[in-house]
Amino acid sequence: MGQTAMNFFIKQKINYASHLLANTNLKIIDVANIVGYDSPKNFIAQFTKAYQLSPSEWRIKNQILVKK
Repeated sequence: MGQTAMNFFIKQKINYASHLLANTNLKIIDVANIVGYDSPKNFIAQFTKAYQLSPSEWRIKNQILVKK
């Protein structure tokens, strides 16, 4: 069964956010803004729903070493 356009769009934003979290040292709020969330609370909720981890937890488990 297919997904709605909105669900596809959200999935794309969350996937891009996971890339940013793994490959940059950007703050969570900055990642949320870059991928199009005005509310960090909404971003964290959507991310956690998708990955069953908060963005911070996901970053700790998946971050590639990035120079600060």
